[in-house]
Amino acid sequence: MDNTKKPVISQAGPRQKLTVEIPVNSLIQALEFVASGRFSNVDEVVAAGIETLRARSVSRPRPLHRLEETISIPLGSVSQPLDLGWGSSNPSPQTVGPLPISTLPHALIPITVPRFLPCKLLLRFLAGSLVKADADTVEACSFRNQVRYAAFSWTDYVRRLDQQTDQPRGRRLSTAFPDVARDQEKSISRFLEAYVGSPYASGPKVGGALPFLGFVAQIGPPGHVRIGITQAGVEFARVLNPVLDEAEISFPPFRNDEIALVMKAITTRAPAELDLMRYYVELINQMGRASRDALTARMRNFYVRFWSPLDLNAGMIESMRATLHSRCQELGLVKTDREARIASYTVTETGTDWLRGRFPPTKGE
Repeated sequence: MDNTKKPVISQAGPRQKLTVEIPVNSLIQALEFVASGRFSNVDEVVAAGIETLRARSVSRPRPLHRLEETISIPLGSVSQPLDLGWGSSNPSPQTVGPLPISTLPHALIPITVPRFLPCKLLLRFLAGSLVKADADTVEACSFRNQVRYAAFSWTDYVRRLDQQTDQPRGRRLSTAFPDVARDQEKSISRFLEAYVGSPYASGPKVGGALPFLGFVAQIGPPGHVRIGITQAGVEFARVLNPVLDEAEISFPPFRNDEIALVMKAITTRAPAELDLMRYYVELINQMGRASRDALTARMRNFYVRFWSPLDLNAGMIESMRATLHSRCQELGLVKTDREARIASYTVTETGTDWLRGRFPPTKGE
């Protein structure tokens, strides 16, 4: 199967079903037009492009072979918030209960999850699907396929925000989103497994950041798995977000109310992960300005609680530390300072307050 192209069925005017192929980058633009409200669906975008070409050929006849040109409809400003089909003002979807903690594959958040921002988009997308279906669950396979068509437009949205201020690597909002520049099928598959997850074939475990945090539940026998959103997932999805709702180039991308809900989920579902975060932030705080090598050496003392010392080589520890740092940085607890190619790590004022038990205040406080 050609992974660079997706099928679209045209439904414009007197309808005739046709299968056409368009490049993924064009599909991303088409999805943005739909999200902005200018078109109802991708079929209308394709039909509009055909009509544009037809109008041009009528007003300025050309030989047929010269009509192989790019159809370009100007994109709106990136300041237009991202429409995920559900927002804070929409009715709440029906909810399900979270999976028991015994279904977590590990006590710590998987290394494949460097950021929490994708959780926000996926939860809103799922909430919209549930409201539309008027049900508490939808087929997990169907939902994953919907995400396959939408996720690259999300990448494009956050990437353009990054480009407006030329964000350095550690502060890019597009981190963890599927990468259109690489193998697109592998990229989207990794994204789905890291965040949406799926039940293990060997037992009652369910992978993915969203089930891990208790924001979604996947239920049902193999081949008939359904996915639903929990009340905690709805609460996190509903809170206004500067990046998604205001197109603000903001890093960290969360406000205090959102951070509080993520931390509550971690505290409730994964106390070992909370211990890991505190250990890491306290370690940097003690060092004052920590280097990567120094942190990698010291983090070994924590990871031996969960892995055999023989398995913990420097590369494995550094990989786990890097994704941990990325998540802590996204929550505003630590930051990265760079001089040329040398990076050092420090604790933020928010991180210092957190270590002292003074959690960032929320709107209700």
